[in-house]
Amino acid sequence: MDKLKELTGRFEAQPDADTACQIGDEYLKSGQRVQANTYYARALEMAPGHPGVHLGLGRLALDTNKIDLALTYLTKAARLDKNSPDILNELGVCYGRKDMWDAAETVWSRALEIHPGHGKSIFNLGLLYQRTGRDSDALELLTSAYQGGVVDPAVLNLLGQVYLKSGDQAKAVEVWRKSLDVNPDQTEIHRELIEIEGVSVPKVELGGARPAPDKAPATPDAAVADLFLKHVAPEDRPKKAGFNVLIYSDFNIAGQLTKLMRALNAHTPHKARCVIFQDDFLQYDRDIILQDQQGRPLLSDLKEVYDLVTQADFFHIGRQAVNLPGLDFDQILNERNCLMQYFGSDLRLNHERLFLWHLKKNIPALVGYGWTLAFPLPLRYYHVQQFFDPASFSRVDRLKPGDVIRVVHAPTNREIKKTALFLEVMARLQKEFRVEVDVVEGVSNKVCLNRKARGHITYDEMGTPTFGLNSVESMAMGHVSLSSVNPHVLSYFPDCPIVRITEDTLEPLLRRLLTDIDLINNIGDMSYAFIRRHFNEKLSAIRFSNLYNGIKYGFFHCDPGLPYGVG
Repeated sequence: MDKLKELTGRFEAQPDADTACQIGDEYLKSGQRVQANTYYARALEMAPGHPGVHLGLGRLALDTNKIDLALTYLTKAARLDKNSPDILNELGVCYGRKDMWDAAETVWSRALEIHPGHGKSIFNLGLLYQRTGRDSDALELLTSAYQGGVVDPAVLNLLGQVYLKSGDQAKAVEVWRKSLDVNPDQTEIHRELIEIEGVSVPKVELGGARPAPDKAPATPDAAVADLFLKHVAPEDRPKKAGFNVLIYSDFNIAGQLTKLMRALNAHTPHKARCVIFQDDFLQYDRDIILQDQQGRPLLSDLKEVYDLVTQADFFHIGRQAVNLPGLDFDQILNERNCLMQYFGSDLRLNHERLFLWHLKKNIPALVGYGWTLAFPLPLRYYHVQQFFDPASFSRVDRLKPGDVIRVVHAPTNREIKKTALFLEVMARLQKEFRVEVDVVEGVSNKVCLNRKARGHITYDEMGTPTFGLNSVESMAMGHVSLSSVNPHVLSYFPDCPIVRITEDTLEPLLRRLLTDIDLINNIGDMSYAFIRRHFNEKLSAIRFSNLYNGIKYGFFHCDPGLPYGVG
């Protein structure tokens, strides 16, 4: 943002095509296509023969899947500058998108004649070779680049895959380690290395004796109780007659699963522990974390993890359970001891594979309210909302006449959330109203919440017909939240105060809000109350507890006893 501010200031002081192009490039990198197009257009007016303008417009057209238009711009850019590897690389991408692979190979090869170390062209040409069965050509190209000093992570990662396919694990590990030296924050590479190298832990026998599904679990011995009582308050330990619940996930998903562990221990008969395979940079609360956010091992002895797995009665799996040496969750998890929980894009991206896995295993899943209707898992539950405690959230200041209205958007996925359309609409409305737009991206959750605390309206998304944690956080502050919401969601929340939008109604509904601050304040009050009415960590934990019981013993099973929290 500092670079963009500096470039914009320079352009305003003395407009020129080069600076306009650079501003357009910066906007395009951040996904702000409307602003990028504005500055490319200004550069084109000033210098119609500037190759960088046509390169930028070609990239913009590619970004919006207008392949023929991109080809027009990039072909002209290549005529204007015949020796630019960047232009030739993008032209090759364009040819590839049109399945013109011979032409793509020609221009990528030409780019490497000009600049043998051009990482993007090496990667694209190597990928072409690999996908067309030319493994020896791919290996020759990529090893030559590696030996020549190219350290582009994408190139090294592809070379690792080629080595692995050829059976040379040692070489694959070598180049992946080099890639991590350049960029440590590569989750997939860490996972590949774990699969190959394993972890130094004793091999243990798993899947031992389990209570029959129609019987209550046996009373655990002292060693088991000590292990699962680690995060239970001493005064609550005598009440813990439920399951040993192990929460296990590949990633620390907004701290949701560690919060669940704390709440299960505080409010239910169950005892819980939480193991997260990899942390993230936000550094949420934790029990056991196996790797830091850069994929570096945090534990040299994983015996406690193995003991937790062997002594667990029930598994709550977040997204996926990453195997460790001697630990195959596919053999451990079954329809009576497991609940899978999916978040955000994971199910959207992998629904075919997950459908087949659930069909085979008959394991139930907890999924989102709205968009998962499109992805039919065999057994799924909707009724436990996001694990969220609104107690620490304060109501933002109500708007007064003359105040600037602030609209916040967090584009975690610009395509799904239709960020470009939102920005186009806001660009028009900013000409008519005193309104600011804050696009919150690439920052920690703490910074995001601090910026939201200065806002009044949140634009969430239109890609999935529900509202997510982004809206929940915003409504907890008294924002008006805009999102697409389908009837399935509204059947669970008939009092939902979300302003429901479509592509056609986004602008008129925003215009209606911006002309009436009382309406913004009133919906904000409704939002603030709605979250406190429906979102409560204690109630969520009790919902999970009952769900575990139903899965474990069957939903015809009756749980005798006093109400939760009594006695």
